[in-house]
Amino acid sequence: MNRLLIIIFFAFNFSFGQTIQHEPRKLFVATLNVPQNTRNMNIAFTDFAQNNNLKRLICFRDGQISSDITFDKNGNVIIKIENDNTIINKGEYQYDEKGRVIKTSHYSPNGDFDYGFEYEYLENTKLTYENPGRILKNKEVFIKDKNQKISLDYGTDKEIVSKEIETFNANGELKQKQEFSNDRLNREFIYYSKDGEKYEDEIFYPDNREKIVETKKILDNDVIDKNGNTIINYYGDFKVSEHKYNSANRLISSDFYSSKNEHWRNETYEYKTDTILMLKTENYILKDKIKTYQFIYNNVGFIEKVIKIDGTEKEIFEYKYELNEK
Repeated sequence: MNRLLIIIFFAFNFSFGQTIQHEPRKLFVATLNVPQNTRNMNIAFTDFAQNNNLKRLICFRDGQISSDITFDKNGNVIIKIENDNTIINKGEYQYDEKGRVIKTSHYSPNGDFDYGFEYEYLENTKLTYENPGRILKNKEVFIKDKNQKISLDYGTDKEIVSKEIETFNANGELKQKQEFSNDRLNREFIYYSKDGEKYEDEIFYPDNREKIVETKKILDNDVIDKNGNTIINYYGDFKVSEHKYNSANRLISSDFYSSKNEHWRNETYEYKTDTILMLKTENYILKDKIKTYQFIYNNVGFIEKVIKIDGTEKEIFEYKYELNEK
């Protein structure tokens, strides 16, 4: 029989403000220390699920199931049910022997199939089909000797409705992008450096008119550390946020700024032995409001419970695990 790690669940019925969608699942992922840009993706779970022989993870909000996720033996998500989503709440995923997604299916809360995709991988080519009907929607072709990717979108009669050609330099940086429709070049982007600055030329090709060229400087002021972490994030010349990390490469603080250069929010993270997240605090400075998240682990080091305090309001997030047979 499957070995279960059973967590005792307590339902606390405190009144609270607006519910944050998928918050129990997002807080679980926050303890895994995966890159920020993957935290809402299925691959965020892969290493943890594979390394811990995890078959199923259930995330609860005040005693009610919020997320229910099933994994294969390679740590890939094969079923994900998100009860916070009232429109499409279930997804199913299939993979090939290389771990690539080959089919996805998505269902409404009443169990009806809504939509899905199939993916076919050929040499230097990827085909995307939409279900129901296995209708060809997209074809991507990778031309290695030219460092190019060509993407073709198809209509209902299998006709090509648009085409995009991207050309990269030897470092993988985008140098040119061309957009076509009805076999005609509509728009083009060219990226280059001049006098130490980065520029983008956006070129329009109107019908029966001369091309129009708009040039703008690319403001790339972000500060990145040697580990790839964003230390300071800018939008143009405007500083959006600033982040600090500890010696174990874990995020310990974030500060956020408004367009008026106001310091409106601060987040701090406290760890045990520099790696195990114990407390997250969100300070909304302009509103004089504080939220805290306390992380509690079981005796094998899995997250067991998160206690959220938002002023006088309280929520309890709890977690149940099912392991594969060894």
